[in-house]
Amino acid sequence: MRSQIASAFLVALVLAATPASSSPLGSDAQLVCGNQSPSGGAAAASNPQITPDDPNVGTAACPSLCKKWLGTCKGAVAAVKGCWLRAIGKVGAVRKATCRTLDGAAKDTCLAIVSSERDAAKDFVKSDSDTGRNFCEGTGFANCILNCS
Repeated sequence: MRSQIASAFLVALVLAATPASSSPLGSDAQLVCGNQSPSGGAAAASNPQITPDDPNVGTAACPSLCKKWLGTCKGAVAAVKGCWLRAIGKVGAVRKATCRTLDGAAKDTCLAIVSSERDAAKDFVKSDSDTGRNFCEGTGFANCILNCS
């Protein structure tokens, strides 16, 4: 009976959906990584404090400065993506260890759910990272050139 209650609790915990990535592992990664998604890293990199906008520079240097900014933007996306993937891996390992304390079908079900939510969280991170990189290369770069003085 105790095993069934623990199993039901774990299954309920694992199935809780979150807006960040539709999986508890994604929600936990979001918490670990400061509530910023990979595409949020791109948005943060486009802050006017980071983009080249010094009026003393002139516009001739803007293309090369914005190319440097593009590397910063993509780097921000990669850094946050790395944080999420490490967090998903570490939290997933704890969840799997917890599942392994169960017996029989409860253990198998729990492990399958954790694997499924891990895959969903990784899919979210990949998609959101692509969105962030696309922003850097498209709108972000265009805005950098446009706002560079």
